[in-house]
Amino acid sequence: MKISVKVPLGVFFVLLVVCGVLLYMGSSAMNDIQKISYENTEEMVKQDIITTGKSVVDTIHDSMEKVYADLSVNNSDEMTLRLIKSYVDNIKMASKDIKVYSFNSKGTYINHYAKKYEGSNAFGDVDINGVNYMKELAKKAANGGGYMDVVIPWDNNTTRTIITYAVKDSNLDIIYGCTIDIDNVLSVLAQDSKEVHQSIAEHINKFVIFAILLGIISLAGFIIFVRLQISRPLNNLTAK
Repeated sequence: MKISVKVPLGVFFVLLVVCGVLLYMGSSAMNDIQKISYENTEEMVKQDIITTGKSVVDTIHDSMEKVYADLSVNNSDEMTLRLIKSYVDNIKMASKDIKVYSFNSKGTYINHYAKKYEGSNAFGDVDINGVNYMKELAKKAANGGGYMDVVIPWDNNTTRTIITYAVKDSNLDIIYGCTIDIDNVLSVLAQDSKEVHQSIAEHINKFVIFAILLGIISLAGFIIFVRLQISRPLNNLTAK
């Protein structure tokens, strides 16, 4: 095999290996970035949800404290509680994933975003492991406020991951709570993240394609160089 053929073939195989390595490294890097970013995003989302839940509940608690101060002067605690229930019922959240509710120390729902549950017992709510998370939440609420991060059974044999934060009223037997659906929030973020990663992947692919084209052009130039500067002089020398 002539040197004019051997050299370009060698260069071609080297370029082929380099392009393969670039493709593998790009794909591997994308997978690692996606995994790490999702894990970090999920943790940040949970912390933001806890902060949001606390902010919502603390705002309701502080507002109801002022309402109680105004209403309790001319009303019994029972009547004041009814009026506060009406106030909580009329709270409208900007996001459908943030839901407000309230219950008393016996577990009876006073307010609930699904009206059919009002009057039912919250202490019957259990997570997928059978743990009565609302009882635990009530204890935390009575001690200055707290949250539960739980996975609960849902419709059609599915599950739902929620964070629910609660704090007890200082004057009345009512615990204000806020539930935020993590699954819905993460699904929206996952879609946004997917679009970002697709964009990055497209840029990486364009870079690899550019590198391949540049390699082909370089190889073509190298072949021409070998033929003109090496093969032809060698052939002429051989002919002599």
